[in-house]
Amino acid sequence: MKHKYKWIKFDRSKGSDQKLPKERKYVLVQIAERLAGDVCELPACVAVGYLRYSGGDFNCPFFVIRGMGGPGFTVEYWCDCLGKNFHTPTYPRIS
Repeated sequence: MKHKYKWIKFDRSKGSDQKLPKERKYVLVQIAERLAGDVCELPACVAVGYLRYSGGDFNCPFFVIRGMGGPGFTVEYWCDCLGKNFHTPTYPRIS
C-alpha cells in the first residue's frame, strides 16, 4: 500500500499566519539537524508530537515532543497522517 504524505512547512516566527494542525492532535514532525561546530548533537529525524500555544497566545505555536524537552530542537515540517485515535502505550490519548 502506497501513502503520499503531505509535509507542511512550519515557521515558528509566522505564528498562526500559517497552516497548523489542531492543537493537541498527534502529528508527525520533521526535526532539523542540530550542529555544535563540526559535531552533530542531534541528527535530522522524524518524531511524533502535538501543537501547543505558549501561554495560550496563538502567535506563539510550538510542538511538544515527548522525550525531547526544552527548546533545543527545530521542527521544520509537520504531517497530519496519524489519524485522530492514534496512541501507543507510551503515547496516551490526549484531549
